[in-house]
Amino acid sequence: MLCRHPLSRLPFCLLVILLTVGAAAAHDATPTPRAPVPANEIRLPVVLSPAPPGDLPDAPIVYGDKILYWGPGTTPLPEIVTIRPDGTGKTQRTFGGTVAQYATQPAWSPDHERIAYNLFDRFGGRLTIIELNGDARRGDGPFGLAWLGDAAWSPDGQRLAFVGVEPDPDDPDIWITTPALVEATNLTPYLSSNDSDPAWSPDGARIVFRHEYHNGISLRAELAIMSDSGGDIIPLPSTGPDASAPDWSPDGATILYTGDVAGGGRGLFTVPVGGGAPTLLLPGATDGAWSPDGRYLVFVGADGRLYVAHADGGGAFLIDPSPYTATPDW
Repeated sequence: MLCRHPLSRLPFCLLVILLTVGAAAAHDATPTPRAPVPANEIRLPVVLSPAPPGDLPDAPIVYGDKILYWGPGTTPLPEIVTIRPDGTGKTQRTFGGTVAQYATQPAWSPDHERIAYNLFDRFGGRLTIIELNGDARRGDGPFGLAWLGDAAWSPDGQRLAFVGVEPDPDDPDIWITTPALVEATNLTPYLSSNDSDPAWSPDGARIVFRHEYHNGISLRAELAIMSDSGGDIIPLPSTGPDASAPDWSPDGATILYTGDVAGGGRGLFTVPVGGGAPTLLLPGATDGAWSPDGRYLVFVGADGRLYVAHADGGGAFLIDPSPYTATPDW
């Protein structure tokens, strides 16, 4: 299947959906993205939903009260947007996406003042950092790679882990760079596997990632953990056979990820960092991320819309009814 590419979080799959079912979406009874706005009328950031009328005691407003994700904005294709956890204050952060070039896979810096994202184009993709104050963009980071993206900030904001594909061999690896985007180091050149979806431990000493390999019978993808300097990996085999999109809990004890649900479909699971049996939290959910205080989760529902729930999977509620969202970060 197209969307089971080793770099499984690529929103390219959603682009295919957007381009092939656009006509059907016009008849969807749910809210649809706004009509395109001429470029000369755009002033970033674009506020797409009103600010809340004050503190809402029942809403999970916590430190880092903006959720970052890829979803519908003012253009025909999705853009990078932010939204409050109560569903208000939706704001567009990029503009100008086309089929030939678009921004994907956004990631918050720890201070929520910068966004790293992949500027995907026919050349494969470039890492880009946007400063929220003044909308200034900082350099691109191709590093001589054929493809790169899926950036994740270290907890101190001094490093970025990302997925890079060298022209030869073409296996995806986990790389490290700094926000200057000048040089990069491959952490997994010795692994004959497809490695993607990096996420940092809260202390910045370890990285969990999707580790896909051939077990002699078929392809298998499970989570694995390694030091922030590379070296030996610690597999979490109970997360297979098709684990993706891990996110380390703020207390360092648990990893949230997307995996296969018994009987079919995908869902959100947690697994102890030391290994053990996974716990299914939300069948049908994908692309989960923890709130900074670990009390809540944001995720994409089976309908492609954005939701927030308590950390145990209970009390889920819709925050963006737009039909196509992906890769949220909190």
